[in-house]
Amino acid sequence: MYERLVSVNQRVSSGQLIARMGSEGDSSGNHLHFEAHASTSSTRGMDPVPYLAARGVNLPCTPGGGGGQPGTNFTTWGTSVRVRQEARLNAAVVRTLTGPTPVYVECQKHGDLVNAEGYSNDAWSYIPALGGYITNIYIDDPAAWLPGVREC
Repeated sequence: MYERLVSVNQRVSSGQLIARMGSEGDSSGNHLHFEAHASTSSTRGMDPVPYLAARGVNLPCTPGGGGGQPGTNFTTWGTSVRVRQEARLNAAVVRTLTGPTPVYVECQKHGDLVNAEGYSNDAWSYIPALGGYITNIYIDDPAAWLPGVREC
């Protein structure tokens, strides 16, 4: 996980965001492990697949998947890619990606001009699962303005 938003034994509600997907420790990529316990279940927990499926969440899911939201539509490239609060170079960094990451780009907008890796571009993508924007230079697509993605 990237960030835990609830604590052990905390009661949560349907639709509540419980964690942000990421990769931590010796892992093969972004993923999330969790246990579900109904108020009537034993301490062993319950199989979450039928419970979630009945509520519109199909497993396995991808970042941004489930709950009627779209799944991954792009992958980032490069290392030390900064995710910023806004589409500005001086905006706070909310996360740094260490390597290629599958992401769901919700929308894109024009922001500060970025010169990196031999490219110049003022287009930035909003990644809701990461809580910020990355320059489109680090989205693995040849287009400066991503095809099929609406403007923010």
